[in-house]
Amino acid sequence: MPDNTMSALLSDVEKDLGMEEGALALDEDGQSIVQIDEDGTLIAMDYIDSQDVLVLSSVLDPLPENQKAEAYKAMLKSNFLWQGTHGATLCLEPNNGLPMLMHQVDPEGLIANDLIDLIEGMADLAQKLNETLEAVGDPGAAAEKSVPTGGEDFIRG
Repeated sequence: MPDNTMSALLSDVEKDLGMEEGALALDEDGQSIVQIDEDGTLIAMDYIDSQDVLVLSSVLDPLPENQKAEAYKAMLKSNFLWQGTHGATLCLEPNNGLPMLMHQVDPEGLIANDLIDLIEGMADLAQKLNETLEAVGDPGAAAEKSVPTGGEDFIRG
């Protein structure tokens, strides 16, 4: 998908969400950031033209200092067969060590409603993962805020 086609797709998303024209325009590095509502999670979109892929990502909250080992364990469990991440991947940002949720999307045939669903799904999942990772070490809270598994996929493609 050429860069101008990706730009047209983002323009359609802007219109569908009632955003200002150019709000999601790709910068010179092929990046854009969207926030669905005032209190919502930020979702970064990186279009890599040379590979024709769109990468959606969200930086999660810092891990609890006194429970990092348990939080890493929870992240790895969620990554297993992508059951707790619905096809996305949990990782640590190499420079600052913050947890991230990332998903690579094939943009071919993607329409505005599909991308909106992906963005909203990523934001919802990032919020649930933040709650789950915050609850690490508190068995009652962890069970109450566990990440849904199976049958609730938001990732398409």
